[in-house]
Amino acid sequence: MSSIQPVIKQFDLQTRLFNNVLEGIEDVKGSERLSEHVNHLQWIAGHLTNSRYGIASGLGIRASFPFKEQYTDPSEPPPYNRTISVAVKYPSLTEIKKAGMIWPHSLRRKYPV
Repeated sequence: MSSIQPVIKQFDLQTRLFNNVLEGIEDVKGSERLSEHVNHLQWIAGHLTNSRYGIASGLGIRASFPFKEQYTDPSEPPPYNRTISVAVKYPSLTEIKKAGMIWPHSLRRKYPV
């Protein structure tokens, strides 16, 4: 087994878990916050997906999260995470899930299991 195979397996597992958690949740529910102290699902899902793109970049995958600007702030210290803001229009859960499925295929092409 190559050293990259465990990483690919972890990404596959995380992708399945991510999709299972979001299954059945309507897009309209994604922007609801339980309280002002809790991030909504659009922010959580987008933040996780943005982080996965960052890891993919470190693995040599040339892909960019299309909604990166909503989740990063270059004026913040690394890793430049943007806190949730009512002024930001976040993508729907459907858009986030779709964007998150683009680069795993590139990972498998670059590092065949």
